[in-house]
Amino acid sequence: MAEFQSWPLLRDFNTFLHLNVFHVVKGHFSYDRINEFPFNVLSVRVTEPGEENFFENTETGEVIPRDLESICLIPSHTRVRYKINDDHTFIAIHFNLTFLSGDDLFRETATLFSWKDPELRRSLIELLKPENDSLRGICRLKALIFDICCRRLPEMDERKLRIQEQWLPAIRYMQSHLHAALGVEEIATACGMRSDVFSRKFKQDMGIAPKRFLENQLSRKLSEEIVSSGLSIKELSGKYRFCSEFYFSNFFKRMTGISPQEFRRKFGLNVIRF
Repeated sequence: MAEFQSWPLLRDFNTFLHLNVFHVVKGHFSYDRINEFPFNVLSVRVTEPGEENFFENTETGEVIPRDLESICLIPSHTRVRYKINDDHTFIAIHFNLTFLSGDDLFRETATLFSWKDPELRRSLIELLKPENDSLRGICRLKALIFDICCRRLPEMDERKLRIQEQWLPAIRYMQSHLHAALGVEEIATACGMRSDVFSRKFKQDMGIAPKRFLENQLSRKLSEEIVSSGLSIKELSGKYRFCSEFYFSNFFKRMTGISPQEFRRKFGLNVIRF
């Protein structure tokens, strides 16, 4: 006799899990800056780096050396000093893993990750060769990233997920009207709530103020557009309804620690597109 087991989380929430690998860069350049990116950075060395190459969590003081054998994962929204010398070639994969709320699952992770896995490292480097730019290659790359995330993600509270589910209409409104002119009051009105009540309850249930949540969503979208869009910075500022290119640049630098122009120069080069 067949026996069936119920998987309520799989049944109710599996369609809300999204892995977006939006940028892969292979290259070498000097870089010494503190950034707080709205995406996760998965990094591997292709050639042996010299000394004084590291990641440093500026809030905890945790330092991860950048050696040849290690795989490094920098969680989104973590203030990190990226110390890179122009003495080695590296691959960096920028991705977001979102679930239900559209917020990155690594946002509240307080640590940097570094571990040695020679087979996984070889697989990542092999998959990012131009000849593997195919549907099969994309599937294999995403499978590897999912596997990495499964090992590093914190446990999720099902009760919290059920509470957050009620905010899906508000989050979908944000995502479908994502631009600089969108404010909390407009979102609250669309949800039939007073602005103060909306802000208080959203922060209580989601663990983040709606204004900050909205800024995170916008900075993440802009990061994708800057490296993948053919639009100029001025055109992007107009598309996302900033008052001017100056305000666009000021917002992006405040959120990430780097200007959109420099972000495009550094990470828009040698892009492996999918």
